[in-house]
Amino acid sequence: MWTSRGNTPTPRRDDVSEGLVKPARWEIASCACQRGSGGRRAWLRFYGELNDHLPAEARQRAAVMRFDVAPTVKCAIEGFGVPHVEVSLVTRAGEPLGFSDRIAAEDRIAVYPLFTRLDVSASGSVGIAPPRPTRFIADTHLHRLCRLLRLLGIDTEIIVRGEDPVTASISSRRVVLTRDRHLLMRRSLELGYWVRSMDPMSQVAEVVQRFDLAAQVRPLQRCSVCNGLLASVDKQDVARRLPPRTAAWLDTYTRCEHCGKLYWRGTHVDRIAATLEKLVAGPPVGGR
Repeated sequence: MWTSRGNTPTPRRDDVSEGLVKPARWEIASCACQRGSGGRRAWLRFYGELNDHLPAEARQRAAVMRFDVAPTVKCAIEGFGVPHVEVSLVTRAGEPLGFSDRIAAEDRIAVYPLFTRLDVSASGSVGIAPPRPTRFIADTHLHRLCRLLRLLGIDTEIIVRGEDPVTASISSRRVVLTRDRHLLMRRSLELGYWVRSMDPMSQVAEVVQRFDLAAQVRPLQRCSVCNGLLASVDKQDVARRLPPRTAAWLDTYTRCEHCGKLYWRGTHVDRIAATLEKLVAGPPVGGR
């Protein structure tokens, strides 16, 4: 695990390779961002949305890291606050590196984000592309995002209290959605994403765009409460559960196959459908 100090994470001993210096505060010198202290130095350049994890003044430029004992690529990257699960490719002089490789003095390292529309597996990718169709498991504090994704028909579970999200992600091959970057730095986690926005409507647009989910969207086909699939049900089978005024004019109903919750097309459905359409067609994520 990582503990937080200010806006930058500090590694605990049990999750850091031997020799990685404790992160120091961000400093700007000669348009470069410095990290740590020591007699040797290397430069890391982060691309695309990975810059979202850096302070504004440190984005889109080389970040200087100083050290005495060479850190691993993973520890160096996460020393800047960038979770390894969002990294697709790391190169040194054009050659790919793995997370366990060591950084040497005067290295210039390029760090690229995960690609959803570009296959970089033949280039030595260190990141794992989310499986298709993409499924998610969300932190409990992202319950509104979870509900909206379900309304879009995206398979999204919520982390059960007391459940280890990393274990749940690995066992079900789901992408962890969280606002906790420290969680995404767990060694065993392979699929995860740090949700940038604080607003639920913006969050769902962000996730749909980031994971290229437009082709997976099937509005109003999942239960927003439990994530179960909805199936048509005969009106006579649910007549006792229907409000009299609804039963008088509507004959079509669906029911969750898991929890049994009943749904029907009320006057609010058109409004919901229009909102969902806007979310799917939201602005591209990143823009860097």
